[in-house]
Amino acid sequence: MVKIDWKAVKIGYQNGGGAPELAERHGCSAETVRRRARKENWRKKGNAGCAAGADGIDAAADHRTLLNGVRKRLVKGLENADLKLGLEELKVAKTALEVLSDYRKEEEHALGPARSGRKEMEDCHALASEMAQATAPSGADEALERE
Repeated sequence: MVKIDWKAVKIGYQNGGGAPELAERHGCSAETVRRRARKENWRKKGNAGCAAGADGIDAAADHRTLLNGVRKRLVKGLENADLKLGLEELKVAKTALEVLSDYRKEEEHALGPARSGRKEMEDCHALASEMAQATAPSGADEALERE
């Protein structure tokens, strides 16, 4: 395991380096760099007027990560041989997707559509529509418990 020089990563980030290139250079993932930057409130020098744009880019990456998690839960639910457990996985995925979609709507309203990751928003809506069609209607739990 390589020890990460976080001081060098922070300096690179503050000087305008992107998370993917810093991650590659220092042997970690881009998400690890982003999390550390958020946790320690790192700011890029000279970008005071562009903070919303930079945050929008990081937010889009975070949302892609969360959306991938929802997709994994969806697949896990669909592939589960146990119908009841599969349905529970689908419910968790659907709830998570609804929360993510609502959060993205609020973010789009705050940042404007150009900065909030329009493609990810469209992906969220498309997946939400698919899940609404794929999940069982209300009362399905009762039907499963009777079987």
